[in-house]
Amino acid sequence: LPDPTNVLKYPHIAMTGPAQRGYVVSASDITSDAPEWYAFDGVSSTRWRGSGGQYTNGDANSTVQLSSSSSTPNGSWIKVEFPHKLKINKMRISGVTTQSPKDGELWASNNDSDWTQIFTFSNMANGSAGNFTDFNFTPLSSDYFKYFALIVTKTGATNETLTSIYELEYYGYEENPPAGDHSVDTTFKSRFN
Repeated sequence: LPDPTNVLKYPHIAMTGPAQRGYVVSASDITSDAPEWYAFDGVSSTRWRGSGGQYTNGDANSTVQLSSSSSTPNGSWIKVEFPHKLKINKMRISGVTTQSPKDGELWASNNDSDWTQIFTFSNMANGSAGNFTDFNFTPLSSDYFKYFALIVTKTGATNETLTSIYELEYYGYEENPPAGDHSVDTTFKSRFN
């Protein structure tokens, strides 16, 4: 059963495309040679890179927002749908030099429409391949969520018009199964009958 003392890395696999084993990665904007799932492929030299024009003087402009029906901030975003609901309490980001996220927010949802803020950071240092900035935090909501989206509200330099991330990792634990859910027992019984 899920154990809050046993924090695991998510996605638990290296992505080889935008959808794999229940994980679905999407982004507000990309460049063709740097798709969104590269941020989860486990390769330190590949990256997700947004398209140009999303930032002015390093600040997110009003052209991109995760959800117009919520209070999410402006900025390029990268989103993961998980196969199970999770509670995330750690995030690791390997940013790309001055295109690194400087300020950002982590938001979560269970229906990909109504979003809840989970964590905010500011003044992250510019990154480089293979080097991570770790954020350990207590989520602003005690709920478990199926969708998580990192919104980059400011880039690492005032002359950048886009953001870019080499690797993004989430750490947390899954929700306990609903009462009466014996799917694990059923699985074991079916294998030994």
